[in-house]
Amino acid sequence: MNKTKYIYCKQKHIHILTNRHYFIPLFIFLLKIVLVKLIIKKNKRNLISRNSEIHLVIQGNGNQQLLYSGYKIEPSNVLVNGIPKGNECKKKCYLEGEKNNITLLFNQQIVSCKSMFQNLKNIIEIDLSRFDASKVTSMYYMFFHCSNLEKINFGNINTSSLENMRSMFNSCTKLTSIDMSNFNTSKVTTMHCLFVFCENLKYLDLSNFDTSKVIDIQSIFRDCKSLIFLNLYSFKLSNSVKTDYSLDGISSYVKCCINDIDIKICY
Repeated sequence: MNKTKYIYCKQKHIHILTNRHYFIPLFIFLLKIVLVKLIIKKNKRNLISRNSEIHLVIQGNGNQQLLYSGYKIEPSNVLVNGIPKGNECKKKCYLEGEKNNITLLFNQQIVSCKSMFQNLKNIIEIDLSRFDASKVTSMYYMFFHCSNLEKINFGNINTSSLENMRSMFNSCTKLTSIDMSNFNTSKVTTMHCLFVFCENLKYLDLSNFDTSKVIDIQSIFRDCKSLIFLNLYSFKLSNSVKTDYSLDGISSYVKCCINDIDIKICY
């Protein structure tokens, strides 16, 4: 470019930047882009929070545990009877009413629910219908010894990444039925002691379970002595799967729907 052309371009560039006719629309356009990006970011954050909620009904007042003390993840916020508590409550909270509705909000992706509510005897209801479990690989001991838990709502929970269900409901002695019809168990390898000592469990329909990768169902229904209906029609297990004590302690009158699973105690 010769000197004459260079001077012309330079003058034109300065003219554009110093002329309001060009500058103001450009500024407004850039401002809109920044605002749109901020709105999208905020909506994504809110979406994560809405999809990662756990609702609890807790019996009793005073200092109450909301999550197992050894669980590694804390909620981003806690609502007690609809009132945000912020940093006042995380895994433990002071409650005043005899029965309290608790909402745990999570703003991060959870990959493990191991021991999440272990030994929390104050919980009587849990609603996981708005909980994002799409990346959760383990529910080992998730509700272990929740001995006063009467109701669990899984809704349309996404368990497509789940691998470990060992002792998930171990000793949930007040549960009478569990709706797991939307569970995806295609990657699960162990159901060892899954419902062991659920002594008041009466109805269990697991006809949707995919057991193609399961290698261990030892003691899965052990001492579920109140069972009167058990549907295992979709269960398909290889000869190498561990099935010891699978139905020890249950009534011989339980009605079982079985396809080709070899558990000989069912009548």
